[in-house]
Amino acid sequence: MKATTPKDRIATASEIAKAAGRTVRWVQLQAKEGRFKRSGRDRYDLLSVVAGMAALADEREAQASRSDARNRIDEVRAAEAELRLAERRRELIPQSEALEDMSLLVGKVAEEFNGMARRCTRDVVMQTLIEKEADASRRRLSDFFADLAGGVQEGAK
Repeated sequence: MKATTPKDRIATASEIAKAAGRTVRWVQLQAKEGRFKRSGRDRYDLLSVVAGMAALADEREAQASRSDARNRIDEVRAAEAELRLAERRRELIPQSEALEDMSLLVGKVAEEFNGMARRCTRDVVMQTLIEKEADASRRRLSDFFADLAGGVQEGAK
C-alpha cells in the first residue's frame, strides 16, 4: 500500500462536489460552516471532507429522529383535541354513560313486560301464554343488550 502524502489528501471544490453529487456552492457552504478544512484557495483536506460529511449525516439523522418524535407527539395531541371536541359536540359520550343508558333501557323494557299479561286479560291460560312469550322476548333482548354492552366495553361498533 502506498503511503499518502499531504498533497494526495487535497482536492478541489469541483472534485469534491462531483464525488458527493453536490454543487461547488454546497462544498463552499460546508467549509464556511466549518465542516470542511480549507488547504488553500479552492482546496480542501480530504480527511476533513470525509469527517465533515460523516458529521453532516449524523446531524441529519438526529434531526430526523427528533422530527419523527415531534410528529408523533403532535399526532397524539391532535387526536386528543379531536376527542375533546367530539365530546363537547356530544358526538362522543363516555363509555360509562353509554353502559348506564343501556342498563336503564333494559330495565324499562323488563318493567313494561312484567305484569303485561295481567293487564291484557283475566284468563289464566292466556296470561300464561303471554307471560311465556314475554319471557322469551325479555331473554332475546337481554342477550342482544349484553352483546351490545360487550361491544361498547371492547370498543367495537
